[in-house]
Amino acid sequence: MTTSAARRALGQTRDEQYALTLLYADALVALGRGDLDAARRLTADGLTDYGGAMSGRYVWPVLWLACRTEADGATRARDRREEVPDGTAARYQKLASLAADLTAPNAASRGYRALVTAELVRATGEVDVTAWQAAAEAWQTAAEPYPLAYVWLRLAEVAAAAGDRQAAGRSVRQAHAVASRVGAAPIAAEAAALARRTRLSLDEPEAAAVRPAAQDPLARFGLTEREREILLLAAGRSNPQIAGALFISPKTASVHVSNILAKLGVDSRVEAAAVAHRLGVTG
Repeated sequence: MTTSAARRALGQTRDEQYALTLLYADALVALGRGDLDAARRLTADGLTDYGGAMSGRYVWPVLWLACRTEADGATRARDRREEVPDGTAARYQKLASLAADLTAPNAASRGYRALVTAELVRATGEVDVTAWQAAAEAWQTAAEPYPLAYVWLRLAEVAAAAGDRQAAGRSVRQAHAVASRVGAAPIAAEAAALARRTRLSLDEPEAAAVRPAAQDPLARFGLTEREREILLLAAGRSNPQIAGALFISPKTASVHVSNILAKLGVDSRVEAAAVAHRLGVTG
């Protein structure tokens, strides 16, 4: 169903759950077309009408797109060696102020809050790996693939700009893989373009030259590098203990453990450790 058809079905509803969700979809389409003016107008309308809502649950996604629009516009201007348009800084401040006043009642809201922070930094042109790492951590906890793929794309960009090719390669591969899996073609295309520009591979870890994939007993399971780390720690350790060892949150550790069990086709971390032992995988 298109957003136009959805609006016809919903009539003149003012329920933020529906109205803001449709507005978000329209703004996301506008951004995908590169129509920053339309995206800015749509998000501004939504924030004007609903920005004072008691719950930020449905406002946060629209606020993120508003910040992303400003960051995209500023980045476009810098890429063209043009001045960032007048009034941009004032819009940054207004969006940041709105974010400071919004509640974040769930994991997704906290993910969008981290995204807003990172986008407003991106809008200034600053290379801030930490802000995007925090956003990645938040979305790993929320376990929503589309925003996570987007965050990994941006993290790959800033890591490449900071000269950390290992982190950039890992992030761009994750962005491309997740975006491809969920059908987020624009993010997958951007990840592929970034990989070409920075001469990073989307297919093989950079360590492949040292250890061929054919000799990797875990390769067929598709575990990420972080999941491999956690697999070696999982047996006999609780999620908080894993989190403490790797400096991540217990919720993130729980999400990783669940992913590992699913990929290995087992029901417990003890069984997962047994698979690793049987394959001769050690720390």
